[in-house]
Formats: sequence, structure tokens, C-alpha cells
Amino acid sequence: MIVALYARYSSDNQREESIVAQLRACREYCQRKNYTIIHEYADEAYSGTNDQRPQFQQMLADAEKGMFEAIIAHKIDRIGRNAYDYYKNKNRLETIGVRLEFAGQEISNTPEGAMMTAVMVGLSEWYSLNLSKEVKKGLKENLLAGKTTGGIPLYGYDIDKSTKKYIINEYEAAAVRQMFSMYAAGHSYGEIITWLNTNGYRTKRGSLFGRNSLHDLFHNRRYIGMSIGGTNHKGKNGKRNSHTPDDENTIIVENACPAIIKREVFDMVQEKMKKNKKRPGAFSARQKYLLSGYVFCDQCGAAMSGQTTVNSKGVRTRYYRCGTAARGGKAACPCRAINADQLEALVMDKIKELVSDDKEESLLDMIAKTAYEEYHKLQKSKDDSYTLMKRERDKQRAALDRFYDRIREGDEWDEIDEAEFKNTKAKFRAAETGLAEIRARDKLPEVTAAQVKEYVHRWIGDMIKEEGTENFRALLENFVDSIRISPENVAVRFKVYLDWCARRDSNARPSV
Repeated sequence: MIVALYARYSSDNQREESIVAQLRACREYCQRKNYTIIHEYADEAYSGTNDQRPQFQQMLADAEKGMFEAIIAHKIDRIGRNAYDYYKNKNRLETIGVRLEFAGQEISNTPEGAMMTAVMVGLSEWYSLNLSKEVKKGLKENLLAGKTTGGIPLYGYDIDKSTKKYIINEYEAAAVRQMFSMYAAGHSYGEIITWLNTNGYRTKRGSLFGRNSLHDLFHNRRYIGMSIGGTNHKGKNGKRNSHTPDDENTIIVENACPAIIKREVFDMVQEKMKKNKKRPGAFSARQKYLLSGYVFCDQCGAAMSGQTTVNSKGVRTRYYRCGTAARGGKAACPCRAINADQLEALVMDKIKELVSDDKEESLLDMIAKTAYEEYHKLQKSKDDSYTLMKRERDKQRAALDRFYDRIREGDEWDEIDEAEFKNTKAKFRAAETGLAEIRARDKLPEVTAAQVKEYVHRWIGDMIKEEGTENFRALLENFVDSIRISPENVAVRFKVYLDWCARRDSNARPSV
């Protein structure tokens, strides 16, 4: 029997060596049973409380392809510690004819075996739930004692190795106080990020500060001396969310660590963040950025995205801003933001200049010429297809006639002759069907080069005259490759015919 092996270890009380031991036991089991192992799957440091494990899901997908007849694991809890997931996946495998076997728990296919499976699955789930309860109990005790619960400490703090408690990192704390002070005074995220990165401050991981970094820091109540636990809830989909509001499971411990920010400053920042979030229409109005996907920073290569600012009088101004600079400020990339209205007008003017008819042979003339040539290639391709299909039909018709002559003359007929006759008849019918389809196609109308030229000029001309959003995007798609923004200039790179460029004067280049 062809089988696959599956092994798993979680990060609670097992190590990577556990995988090796599990697979060894499974191989020995297969050797005794004379099974052939086709593949081995292993999930390292994945909990069994849900089935969203990469190798486990790949194994299920391979099982549905019919790659093996059974899956061998060391014990039931390696498949999972959730009863619903276990029976759901077991039923899924049995439906496609793949069964589960366990090297360390040989369970018979009897009512007694089914009962034993149910007990073991239940015990596995109980173990997981009880372990989670004990871990939470330990976390709660650490919170009450003001000790760290693990992980990288919050920016502005270090961990005292002897007491496991938070202590202030004065260098980082100075930056934290400046952040809160600037935001309370009305400075934007971008200005705060620029100040931090320009002055050499970096996150705990050594990277530049970004918008997401500030948002989470401004909300963290540890800065006023609180320890918060029980907010990292697991949803029904198995994913965790650490931004859930306080509830009966939330643990709040006052004065659990030294405060960096005064309570009144922290509350002022929270109130200001709420107002900015709820400000009616200030940043929520959807603006159109016609060049999205075409504008790039020439300094770092990042895409430039649309951004709208609103001044004190409520006047909106649209910009394209470098993604790197938006996340990390000028210290990350010095590329300037550029006014969207001005840039879009510039690009439209350059497209108009590109397709103007003031040259002896314009770009539109070249496009019309190429379109005319491609049109006639299409017509010729249709004619060639008909000729080839007719030739194939006649060839198979002749072969069938030879078979019919043999039948009339009473020649001996064996299984090979019968198969060849059927194959020839199938080819003849396929060729007849192909010819019918080609005949059914509408004949392409005859057009002249002048007609194609007139159509191309009218098509482009109408789009330029109307200057609507859809027309502008169509012009971009057909003519513009990219737009590069640097501190000194704007470069619009066009999609153009090289032979046409070669005939233009030296002042006209594909990049302007």
C-alpha cells in the first residue's frame, strides 16, 4: 500500500527532535506492515488546536489528487487536538478512500476502536484547553507582579534581567516623550516620523519608524504605568486580534511599571486621535488619482501613491508621494511629493505633443500603418487555416475511401484494421467540423490603409478632446510606460516604435 507520513510538534513542551522520533516510529511501523512511503510531511512549531498548518493542508490536497492510500502519524494528537477538526478531516479523507493509521496507537476498525478514538481525541482537546488555561494563569500572575510576559519590550523600556520587570531606557524614552508632545501640539504622523528618523532614532528591531509604529505606540497604556492582559483574543477562524476592546477577560494592573508619559498628556493624545478618526469627510472623500500605477520614485524605485491634504480652511490638495517617504519620512527617501493636478496636466500635454500631426510622418501614422498590416495578416491567417483544414479533410477522405474499397473486395479485417479505420473516421469528422467553423465566421471586411489611418486619428483625437477619466486612462495604457519623479525633474517614458523614434529629430526622445 502507498502511504504518506505526517509529524507535528508544537512549541509548548516539544522540540524539533520530536519530529525525527515521530518519523522514525512511523517508518518502522510501515516496514512491519510492508507499506511503501511516497512522501513525508512535517509541521514544526505548529499548534494542533486548529488545522491551518501548511504541511497538513498540503497533505490533504495531495490526498485528494490520489497520491497515496493512507496517512500514518505517530499518535492521534499529531493530527490535531480539536475534536471538530479531527473528525472533519477524517471524514474528508475517508470520502476519497484515504484512511488514517497511527504507529504508536494501533486502533482496530471496530465499535470498540471507534470508542477508543473518541476518548483519545477528547483527551487531546482537554489537554490543549487545560494547558492554555495554565499558561493564562501564569501570564496573569506575571502581570500582577509587574513582570514581563515575554517578547521584545515596548519602545522606551528595557527588561531588568534579575527581576524580569520593566525599566526605562532613557534614550528611547526621550523620543517617546517627544512623539507624544508633537502629536498633542498638532503635528502630523509624517512630521513626527521625519523627526524620529532624521535624529537617528530606530525601532527596537533597528528599522525606520513608520505610520503603523506610531499608531500602536500612541495607544499603549504601558506608557502611563499600566499592564494590560487578556486583549489578544482568538477568533472562530483561529486568528488572533490584539486590538479588541476591554471586556470581562481584560486584566488591567495600575502602577505595574514606571510611567514615561503623564496621564493628562496621554489622555490628550487619545482624544485627539479619536477626533482625527471621526472628523467628517476630512480624509474620507475618495479622490481620483489618474496616474496611479504609473508614477514611481526615481530615488528608491518605490511606487508613488495618491495622498490628500486638507488645510485649516478645508481646501483639499492632491499629491503623489513616494511610498518609502510616506512610511519613513525624508530620512528614508528625500523624494519630494508632487502636486497631482500639475503632474496629470503635464502628462496629458506630453501625450498630446507625442501624437500631434505636425511631423511629416507622425506616431499615429505609424500606428495606423502597423494596424493595417496586422489586419491583413489576420485575413491571410484565416485563408491559410481554411486551406490547411481542407487539405487535411481531403487526405482523410482518401484514406477512408481506401478502407471502403477493402471492405467491398472482402479483404481480411482484424482488430488493428478496425482501430485504424475508426481513427481515420474521427480525423475526417474533425476536419469537416473545422471547415464548417471557418466558413461560419463572418468574412473580414475589406479596408484600405487610408481608412485605417482615418480611424486611428479620429479615435485618438476624440479621446484627447474629451479628456475624461476613462479616456485619460486609455491614453496612459496605450502610450505611457512609466513616470519617474526625482528631486530635479519628471521623466515620462512612452511606449513608442523605435524605428519612428530614429526618424525624429534629435530634440524629440521617447523620454521627456
